[in-house]
Amino acid sequence: MANALPVAGMAIVKINGTQYRARGSFQIQPFDRSARAGRNADGTTYFTESPEISYVEAELSDAPGLALKAFQAMRGEYLTIELNNGKVYGVSNAVFEGALELNAMEGTFRARFTGDVTEVV
Repeated sequence: MANALPVAGMAIVKINGTQYRARGSFQIQPFDRSARAGRNADGTTYFTESPEISYVEAELSDAPGLALKAFQAMRGEYLTIELNNGKVYGVSNAVFEGALELNAMEGTFRARFTGDVTEVV
């Protein structure tokens, strides 16, 4: 039997080389455009392409000494997300997007960064 490789699980999140406490789910949208298909009245099909914003979104843990307000000022950062399956995603020119809401009962918050997402193989 061949060694089984994980497809999901643990992850490591770093911003400019500093590791943050990854807590839960991650969404990675690496595409810079999307295609949409349609059908004309005569039955032929077509598709259109439109630009998309690449992003990563991660659930992180709060920690002593972590200044949550510092996320609001993050512009032009470099993020890496290292997944348990060996894939690594890099985000250059990352900008923190939206408002950060701390779940005080769980000690978690979601951080979303837009930027140039690339998969490092």
